[in-house]
Amino acid sequence: MNRAATLEWTQVDLARRSEVTAQRVTAILVALLGIGGFALTVRMIFDWWEVVLVLLGCLIIVALGVGLWLNADVNAVAAAKLKEGGTTVSLPVVAAHETTDESIRYQLQLRMPSEEFVTHACGHPACVAAARTAPDSAVPVLLNESTKTWGVIHGSPQL
Repeated sequence: MNRAATLEWTQVDLARRSEVTAQRVTAILVALLGIGGFALTVRMIFDWWEVVLVLLGCLIIVALGVGLWLNADVNAVAAAKLKEGGTTVSLPVVAAHETTDESIRYQLQLRMPSEEFVTHACGHPACVAAARTAPDSAVPVLLNESTKTWGVIHGSPQL
């Protein structure tokens, strides 16, 4: 029997415009650092193999900058689409697990209105508070059931 694959829920980072701008500025600075680093060190290097090594290192830095820029664009477009067609709901926190990663403090398991479960890994104070009081807590979420996208609203409920 051939079953069609069901579309799984996709989490969208609801970055504010200032956060996207900061990521783009960082991307430009990283790319300029790679270009400038190559321009400065080529004048001091005389062996061809050293030039090649410096060029490869600087190309990697420039590629990281371009990747940051593209990631900011993808996140901004996805967040804009979700903000246009999404509705604000409160999803109950079914379970929460503390992680050992320094940047992520908790993994929250949330129950969608369709009775499916999704995981949100976060260290935001509102999510940490919800994790500590789970399963008697909920988090505000922007949800679009037609595209199966969702994003946790951190901070003020106004987007």
